[in-house]
Amino acid sequence: MAQRGSERLPPDGIPAALRAVSRARRLFVREVTRCKNVIRSVVDATFLEYQRFLPDPEADPEPLLDRWSRSGRWWVQELPLPQDYAQLRRDDLTLLNRREVLRLPESTLERIGTAAQRAFPVPEAVAPVWRDHLRRLDEV
Repeated sequence: MAQRGSERLPPDGIPAALRAVSRARRLFVREVTRCKNVIRSVVDATFLEYQRFLPDPEADPEPLLDRWSRSGRWWVQELPLPQDYAQLRRDDLTLLNRREVLRLPESTLERIGTAAQRAFPVPEAVAPVWRDHLRRLDEV
């Protein structure tokens, strides 16, 4: 074989187990990342400023809410569409924040309300499908 072969045997025991565990972890991380990207794209389709909120045109964009925190998960599960905020007043958001122990600062609640007012509402015929799709994605 032109002296290019190897006399090393395939690993067994602990090195083989470590190799299998690291491969399984790598596949799991890849799948989690793929799911997060799908969820992010669906949420971005409804809340245009979800990823980068612009308080004013001259300011640098800042994230509206960390999607993967406890409060971010609750937010997308319970109030995923902009029109879900149309029936809520500012005081209602504060009460929800306290009741669900989300620990969101008042400035974040203001930004969520502003982003919801700026976003285009999802048509009522399609809104239940969007909500159900987000819930199923979040369960994965």
